[in-house]
Amino acid sequence: MNACEQCDHKEKCKYCSDLTLLRLNEVDINYTKQVIFELEYDVDTWAYTITGNKEARRLSYELTSIMMDYATPEEKERYSDDYPDELWREFLERGFDEIVEWIISQSSRLLYQLLGEEIMYYGAKMSEDIRELILLHSEWEDEQDQLEDEQDQAERKYYLLDFREKIKNYKEGVSINIPRKTKHEIFEKHTRDKNGLIIIDRKPIDYRVMKSNK
Repeated sequence: MNACEQCDHKEKCKYCSDLTLLRLNEVDINYTKQVIFELEYDVDTWAYTITGNKEARRLSYELTSIMMDYATPEEKERYSDDYPDELWREFLERGFDEIVEWIISQSSRLLYQLLGEEIMYYGAKMSEDIRELILLHSEWEDEQDQLEDEQDQAERKYYLLDFREKIKNYKEGVSINIPRKTKHEIFEKHTRDKNGLIIIDRKPIDYRVMKSNK
């Protein structure tokens, strides 16, 4: 199939075809594409899975930075930041108290979920107190009304409940890789208003809401 003449897509682009049907000139098409791409980034604040959005990636980077602070000079010299999983587990456990204090200070449900994912991925220790905190901050009732599309709700619920089940049954030393899935193509499911403009019918999951504040 021929490449799209108006963008870098390797296949014929239905998106560009739709814009052409609206009888826009090339300048209008390029401007509209830029606006839509910015919108796509803006709505990337929700996800099916725990780490499938930009806020999760930002917080994960901060969490990783704290963990790396616990590398010894000898470890830094030997690995040059390319640490094996066994050492990442060590970093997580060495800095665990600081990490938990930081998470509490951020008032973010998402951080508790990220902590659970990190613990399970590296097979690290998980006390019962931490297990309960992660479960408290990952309840479906705190998210069920934050996605308007029924299919999005069903997908998010599936992955969130799967995450909770893994947390409940987790045992130290057994590495569990949590799946990652999000929507990069926001046009797959969309509606248009009477002028043909695209309506984004999702609102972001507010991970900052703590259950204790309700």
